[in-house]
Amino acid sequence: MYKIKTDQFEGPISLLLELIEKRKLDITQLSLAKVTDDFLEFIENKDNINLNNLTEFLVVAAQLILIKSKALLPLFEITPEEEEDLQNLEERLVEYRRFKQIALQLEKMFEQKQVAFSKKEEEIVTKGFIDPQLKPVDLQNAFNKLIKNNPSEEELKEETLLKVISLEEKMVHLKSFLQKRIKVAFGETVAVAKNKTEVVVTFLAVLEMVKRKTLFVSQSAAFEEIFLEKRKIDKS
Repeated sequence: MYKIKTDQFEGPISLLLELIEKRKLDITQLSLAKVTDDFLEFIENKDNINLNNLTEFLVVAAQLILIKSKALLPLFEITPEEEEDLQNLEERLVEYRRFKQIALQLEKMFEQKQVAFSKKEEEIVTKGFIDPQLKPVDLQNAFNKLIKNNPSEEELKEETLLKVISLEEKMVHLKSFLQKRIKVAFGETVAVAKNKTEVVVTFLAVLEMVKRKTLFVSQSAAFEEIFLEKRKIDKS
């Protein structure tokens, strides 16, 4: 089982989610970027990837991002479609665990030679009767009737694949933005955002860069525009 190790927590990711949901751990003090980087490094160093660990991490990570977004943005609300997507992800994880458990049980039974298969009953072939008065046109009519009663092709609904934007990608984007400008408004960085999720990821990237001391944030008053400046590195 994969375990997370940060300054605030050490243990399985499922326990981390449980402590955060019970408000026993402050999610705003947790670096989700570090959690993700550590997990990616973990699976890169593994010859065989445990799919159970991978699927569990994806589901819990999605929930943690949602909880942190709500904590940092009190007015943040998710759409019914986004809520349904998260619920479907959880259901798929439960279904995967069920199949995984059954597969392990079957494997154990095979190893212990406890699996037996019954012989399939022989099919009884009945002799058919062909009417001597049957004409080719009768066969054609029967075939046409079969085609007519066959359901028409169902046009499948097109689904749009959403591009997943990572926290690190947004941080690189912000650094590139600040290479051309000394000072930039946060609103400009999300002006071309395609959805609410991209805005949240951009905001989390800003917070992470502030925490890493690579970005300076200023605001003249509450609810006013937030400005971003690249922090100068002190070489003294």
